[in-house]
Amino acid sequence: ELRTLSGSRYDLVQRNNNIILEYKKQDILSLNIPHDINGTERSTQKIQLIVKSKYGLDRIVWDDSSLRSQGGQIQHSGSQSAQDYQAILPAYVQGGSNVYKVTARAYDRNGNSSNNVQLTITVLSNGQVVDQVGV
Repeated sequence: ELRTLSGSRYDLVQRNNNIILEYKKQDILSLNIPHDINGTERSTQKIQLIVKSKYGLDRIVWDDSSLRSQGGQIQHSGSQSAQDYQAILPAYVQGGSNVYKVTARAYDRNGNSSNNVQLTITVLSNGQVVDQVGV
């Protein structure tokens, strides 16, 4: 359709929003826990963390209250790396769910925070076997 200059002055202005839509905020800090933990009661399990940080990792803050309420905890392994953590598993509770969900959030040296990630910890009795078919 052809428009004349005089008639187009009343048309709505069409703006090009593609530039704004194509802009994507850069990931400054991300945290990922690729594997859940299955372990026997009162054992210590290493937690594998994947941290990507533009400004360097400062700390990781854990919410492990459900685990602590049963005698377990998440703690730093004592190494030089700020991302080396381990889970100390509580005693197995006969008839209980023995599944604990903890969350973590990373902070960089500039105060930026990552996404919250969840880790599922399953405590097994000393005589229980884990079926890992399909893993």
